Amino acid sequence: MKIVFDPKKKTLPPLRIQLVGNLKHLEFSSVIQSIEELASEQIILKQTDSSSFGNPQINVLKNDIRENDIIFFFQEYPGQYSQQRIDILRKKFPLTSFVLIAGSFCEGERRTGFDISGVIRLYWHQWPSWGKKEFQSFIARKKSRFSFPQTASYEDYLILQQNVSTTPNLSDESACSVSQLTTRSQNSFKMLWIVSDDQAMRQFWIHYAQAKNFQFKSSTTDSLSQYLFNDSSQNVLDDSVIPCRIIIDTIDLNSDHFFQTVQKISNLFPQTKIDLLVFEPHIETVLRFKEFPFCRIVSKPFLFDLDED
Repeated sequence: MKIVFDPKKKTLPPLRIQLVGNLKHLEFSSVIQSIEELASEQIILKQTDSSSFGNPQINVLKNDIRENDIIFFFQEYPGQYSQQRIDILRKKFPLTSFVLIAGSFCEGERRTGFDISGVIRLYWHQWPSWGKKEFQSFIARKKSRFSFPQTASYEDYLILQQNVSTTPNLSDESACSVSQLTTRSQNSFKMLWIVSDDQAMRQFWIHYAQAKNFQFKSSTTDSLSQYLFNDSSQNVLDDSVIPCRIIIDTIDLNSDHFFQTVQKISNLFPQTKIDLLVFEPHIETVLRFKEFPFCRIVSKPFLFDLDED
């Protein structure tokens, strides 16, 4: 990332962020809104005609010859951006980070073996689960996957992250940092609900809750429904059972019954955060659950830490 320091102002110049593609596409709207909110103090350039992208003139503002710090390519369909064009841009702008945000029509691209190399790739629905966090670190000039060399693999990034976010060893308190111990102490007053029909997934979240010192309850989706739609449930609620967060791992987001379940949770626990974990969600599903302010859909797989959310 090319950054010029001004010793007189003692501040770094704003980052130059380029957005390329059909920025009005429905799947990309929430990602673009998030970028604009997070980068409100940066310079954001927009190129809606992706077919002409590659002309170096679009990367030049009046009286400013700096190249962009990061370019987001919004890809609606396979083949929208050719490997040749990316390679040409890479030669022209070797210090610029290239991030490709892929739409739903591109979900089979990697299986066919024709996905573009030399870019950091994520789907539009993966932005909340890890893209947003990486962009926040990038604009803060901190360690970020978006600032990694284009030749670095995802495994390289995970190795680097090991000293940043590791699960504390419960058998060795001295191995935990002061901040981790403080967080665990605070978490002991928080209730986490874990809901999944997959036993292995429930066990994963139980281990996570134990490591973070959360109080927790785990159940299947049927057990949750029976509890929520039991008239006596509202009479037994007290501070000890009100969850701070409910994590629901499901494959049945689109059913009316599941929607009513989330609606019931929101009515009973209006301040409780709800995470719905699902593979490759559709934009219609995401928009449907938007009416619940504390509910979000998290695309799997993901790097997830409740302490950082």
